[in-house]
Amino acid sequence: VVHHMDHLACFVGGMMSLASTKVHNISTELRMQWHGFGQDIAATCHYMYQSTLTGLGPEIMVFPDGADGRNKAPRYILRPEAIESWFYLWRSTKQQKWRDYGWEAIRAINNWCKIDTGYVGIKDTNEIPPAKDNLMQSFFLSETMKYLYLLFSDDDVLSLDEWVFNTEAHPFRVSATKKRPVPKPKKKQTTKQASATHSQSTTTKSTQKQNTTLTKNTGRDTESEKNKKTSSKTHKLVTKVNSQSSQKQDSIEGSNQTQKTHPTTPKPATKTTKKSIGNPEQNQQQAGEEPKKTKLRNKIHVDKEKLAEDPHIRAHTTKTSNNTTRVAGRKSGQTANKTVVKGN
Repeated sequence: VVHHMDHLACFVGGMMSLASTKVHNISTELRMQWHGFGQDIAATCHYMYQSTLTGLGPEIMVFPDGADGRNKAPRYILRPEAIESWFYLWRSTKQQKWRDYGWEAIRAINNWCKIDTGYVGIKDTNEIPPAKDNLMQSFFLSETMKYLYLLFSDDDVLSLDEWVFNTEAHPFRVSATKKRPVPKPKKKQTTKQASATHSQSTTTKSTQKQNTTLTKNTGRDTESEKNKKTSSKTHKLVTKVNSQSSQKQDSIEGSNQTQKTHPTTPKPATKTTKKSIGNPEQNQQQAGEEPKKTKLRNKIHVDKEKLAEDPHIRAHTTKTSNNTTRVAGRKSGQTANKTVVKGN
């Protein structure tokens, strides 16, 4: 059995420390074992850094039969796993040595890995000055530098009670205080229940359709009733005006016929003046009848103007006027025929 330690395995120290503080429902003895195991792993990783001339940890270190470690793969490529464990142990223990380990790593990286354009890895951690590989890995910025920053920051910067980091040091928010409700599994419906729900849905749809059709029909009925009422009103108004006009024409024609049948002989002015002077009651009656006639004429004129403005009444009046003209033509034709018969 060969005892060796990979730099990639140095994250286990931080993982065990986090588990000992965040995992619930475990015994105190087991919690202490996990925490002690995490501290031992992190201390071994610091030994890997301390045992080299550059102060940087190699990729693999071998421990044959309990002896001191030896570099099996001496290169260093800016890996973050040891610094990650020191960060978690600082947050859980607040022991200054974990920050001291991180500060030693920062000084070694600035001494041997920094170049004008960034940071690169070295080929041998026991060679001074070391040869550089001229490569800056992407995890150096996303993980190594991030954990160094958090190691020297306050606990409220990405608090471990609210955030958790994945293997690439990306933080994800967690809810430690609010418990999300667990959704209850849906019960499987039997064939009878499924058919009943289907029938209920179909009946509700049919009732909704019937209600919509009823509302449409009621709206149409109300519109038709309104149209009927308006047409009846217009018909009554037209008949009233026509009756008034016909009565006026009949009164005028009757007065003309009486004048033809009973011509009035002109009387001297002196007699009329005497009668008018002698009969004041007749003069008052004549004076009262004239303004009544003028009022009636004005009323008929106003009603005709109102009828002319309404399109429904206008159409109706045109029909009635056409009918009256036809009747008048028939009467004139009958009188003409009578005159012809008399002539014969």
